[in-house]
Amino acid sequence: MLSSWMMAQAILIALSLLSASPVRGDILLSPNLPKAGGLEDLLHPQITFNLPPPPQALPSGKPDVRASPNTVTRIEITSNITKKSLPCGLPEDEFESGYAHLTNAAGEEDKHLFWWLFKARHDPDNAPIVMTLGGGPGASGMLFPFSGAGPCSISVDENGRGIPITSPYSWTEHVNVLSIDHPVGVGFSYGERASLRNTSLTAAWDTDDFLQVFWRQYPHLVNNEFMISSGSYGGHLCVAFRVFDPGSTLN
Repeated sequence: MLSSWMMAQAILIALSLLSASPVRGDILLSPNLPKAGGLEDLLHPQITFNLPPPPQALPSGKPDVRASPNTVTRIEITSNITKKSLPCGLPEDEFESGYAHLTNAAGEEDKHLFWWLFKARHDPDNAPIVMTLGGGPGASGMLFPFSGAGPCSISVDENGRGIPITSPYSWTEHVNVLSIDHPVGVGFSYGERASLRNTSLTAAWDTDDFLQVFWRQYPHLVNNEFMISSGSYGGHLCVAFRVFDPGSTLN
C-alpha cells in the first residue's frame, strides 16, 4: 500500500506539469445564488431555496466572513494551453484545471478553490460527470484521480519512490472526472486563514459557488448525469452540497 507521503510526492510531480509552459486565464464572473435552508430542504423532493440570514457582524463592525455566504465567484483556467494531456496518461487524454476565486461578504476575494477536470475518452460532451473530493476532513481531492479514477495512478519505483503511471482501469474511459480540493485550505486550494470555513455546511457554500461558474464555463455539460464521489468523512461533506443548475435541468 502506498504511503501518504509517496502519494503526495507523485501528485506534486503531476501538478508541476501544469505550469511547464504558458498558461491561460479564462475568467468568468458569476453572482452567487441564494443558499438553501436546512438539511430538511436538501433532502425533500421539492427543494425551496431561501435567502440566508444577513451576515453576522464582528465586534469590529465587519461581517463575519467565515460564517457568511460569498457574494461573487470567478473561474480561471490556469492549465497548460499547448499541452492538454499528461505524460503518464494516454496520448488522447485531455484535461483542464484552474481555480474558482471566491469573494466574501466584505467584498474581498479571499478564498481560491482548486479544480481539475479529466475529460472522458469517449464522447466527453455527453459523458456523465463524477465530482470527487477527499475525506479527512483535510484530505486532497486529488487522491482519487491519482489512485486509479483518473488517467494516471501511482506506483512505486525500485527506490521506493512514488511515480505516476498510466491507470489500467481509469474512470475516464467512460466518465468526466472533476476533482476539487475541498474545503478551501486543503491541497492546492488556499485562502486567508480568518476566512476558512469551520463547518461542513458553510464549506459547502464554496463548492456550490464553484459549481455555478463551472456550469457557465462548460454549458454543454449542464444536462449530463452528475454524481459525487468521496470516502470516509467525505460522506458528511457530500450531503451538505446543494447543487445549483443555471438551466433548472439538473437534479
